[in-house]
Amino acid sequence: MSRLAPFHARSLLPPDWVLGARALQAQLDPLAPWLLLVLLMLTAAALYRRWRHTAPLPGSPPPPIDWALAVALVAAGAAAFALLAWQVTLGADSALAGWDRAAANTAAGLADVLPRQAIVWISDAGDMLVLTGVALLVALGLVLQGQRFTAAVWLLAVLGNSLLVRVLKHAVERTRPPQASDLLVSGFSFPSGHAAGAMLVYGLLTWLVAVRAAPGRRAAVVLPGAGAVAVIAASRVLLGVHYLSDVLGGLLLGALSLLVAAAVIGHDRHRRPA
Repeated sequence: MSRLAPFHARSLLPPDWVLGARALQAQLDPLAPWLLLVLLMLTAAALYRRWRHTAPLPGSPPPPIDWALAVALVAAGAAAFALLAWQVTLGADSALAGWDRAAANTAAGLADVLPRQAIVWISDAGDMLVLTGVALLVALGLVLQGQRFTAAVWLLAVLGNSLLVRVLKHAVERTRPPQASDLLVSGFSFPSGHAAGAMLVYGLLTWLVAVRAAPGRRAAVVLPGAGAVAVIAASRVLLGVHYLSDVLGGLLLGALSLLVAAAVIGHDRHRRPA
C-alpha cells in the first residue's frame, strides 16, 4: 500500500503545532474519564436548573423526539455498542473477525483503483481539526440567530463525544490494522473517532436544518448529510487505518450522542419560545 498523500488537513498546521497537540492529547487522555464525568454532571445540573420551573408552552407542537422513545433508543444503542465492543475484545475469535477481514480485502482492492488523494480529502472531513472548525462556525451562527442554548448543547455534545471516544479507545485498547503503520495515525483503533465525530457533527447539523425545512424538502437535506457521513466512515476502511467494526462502533457511538443532543434541544424548544 502506498504511503499517505502528503496533503491532508493537518498539513495546514505547522508541524510543531501538530506534535504539541499530540503531546497534549497524550497527557490529557488519563484525565478523559474524569473530564467526561464532570462535563456530564455540570450539564445535568444546568438542565435541571433551566427546566425545573418551566412547563410546555401552550399550543406548542410536540417535541420532534419523545423522551420515552429517546431513552429506549439510547438504552438499545448502548447495549448494541457494548456487545460490539465485547466482540472486538475477543480478537480473532470474535464473530466480527471474518467481516473485518472481508472488508479489509475489499477495501484494499478498491484503494488500488480509486484516487487516493480523494479518499484522504474525504477522510479529512472527519478529522478533529476540521470537525472543530465546523462546530465553532455552526455555534457562532446559532448564537447570531439568538439560539444560544442550542449552540451550547451543540458544543457540549461535540466535546462530550470526543471525550467518550478517548475513554473507550483506552478501555478497549485495540491496535490499528497492520497496514496502518505507514500512515499518519495515532491512538487505538476502536471506536473510530472520525466516524463518531462525523456522525455527530454532520448528523446533528443535518437534523437542525431538516427540522426547519418543509416536510417535502427534508429528504433533500437528510440524504446528502447521511451520504457525507457514510463516505467519511468508508474512507477510514479504504485507507486501511480502521477495521470495519471500528467504523461501525464509531457510527453507533456518534448516533447515540446525536440522539441525546437532539432530544435535549427538541425538549427545550417545546418548553420555551424559539
